[in-house]
Amino acid sequence: MFPGVTIIQTADYLIEIADRCIRLANAGRRLADELDSSPAIKEQRARLAASGQEVADKLETMSREMMAKAVELDTSRQKASPRQFGP
Repeated sequence: MFPGVTIIQTADYLIEIADRCIRLANAGRRLADELDSSPAIKEQRARLAASGQEVADKLETMSREMMAKAVELDTSRQKASPRQFGP
C-alpha cells in the first residue's frame, strides 16, 4: 500500500475507478452498436465498431478486477477488526 493510505481509501478508490470503467465500456458499446447498425456501413466502420467492442470488453474486465480487489481488501479489513462490524 501507499504510505498514509488506508485500506478503506484504497477500496473506495478501486470502486470509483471500476464504476468509471463500466461507464466508459457502456459508452463504447453504444458507439460500436451505432456504427455497426448504420445502413451505410463500410469496412472502416466495421473495424472501428470491433475496436470499440474490444475496448469496452477490456474496461469491463478491469472494472471486475478492481471490484474484486476492493471486496478482498474490505473482507481483510473486516477480519482484522471484527468488533467494528458486528458479532
